[in-house]
Amino acid sequence: MDFLEKLDLLLKQNNMNKNNLSKASGIPYTTIDGWYKKGYESMQLSTLKKLANYFNTSLDFWAKDETPNNVVNSLKFDKQEIKNITMYRKLDIYGKKVVNHVLEIEHERCTNQSKDENYKVPIKNKRIIPLSDFSLSAGTGNLLLDNTYEMIEIDGDEYPNADMAFRVKGDSMEPGYYDGDIVYIHRQPVVEPGEIGAFLYNDEQYLKKIVLEDGFYKLRSLNKKYEDIIIDNDSLMAYGKVLN
Repeated sequence: MDFLEKLDLLLKQNNMNKNNLSKASGIPYTTIDGWYKKGYESMQLSTLKKLANYFNTSLDFWAKDETPNNVVNSLKFDKQEIKNITMYRKLDIYGKKVVNHVLEIEHERCTNQSKDENYKVPIKNKRIIPLSDFSLSAGTGNLLLDNTYEMIEIDGDEYPNADMAFRVKGDSMEPGYYDGDIVYIHRQPVVEPGEIGAFLYNDEQYLKKIVLEDGFYKLRSLNKKYEDIIIDNDSLMAYGKVLN
């Protein structure tokens, strides 16, 4: 690969164009554009150093012909980058989803910032939590399926204790919660009587208020047309307390 092929590859990998590169590296746009129109043989060493520093490569990377595999191997990583890669490889699927989602958001933010000088960094504190693909029944129960999920972004200032989220199914918790609403959960093993929580009971999941009456725990709907579910065995498990 010659110089321009390697430059094009790195621009593509970083989702950049010549204008972005100029603003980010300090190399004049006319200089970069001139490499494509007039050639790069007369490039100054100081300019090449700026390019190498920006893409974190060696000078030899640009001077020698490299194959695509060697291009990747020629990239330099600092100690923190190596540590991050090592930690990433030890994450489970959930952890990698969180990291990947944050990287995508930050990459988009930084790309937009480089394109628009007036771009403002969002002030709100954003958090990433899993939204379960199966629904919490606000009716007569929803059979628990495989726990698959997607990552969603929430306002961390409004819900600082949210650990996970579920989508509501049914009408038994109206008017507090409607079919399709998303509820945010703080994971805790015990939900106190009078609080609304997400529960698993007899292999079915519920969004209900838990109450203690006549010596029995009951799962109660807000919608009066639904009867209480009396807990008559030890299979009740709390996902956690509903925050919204």
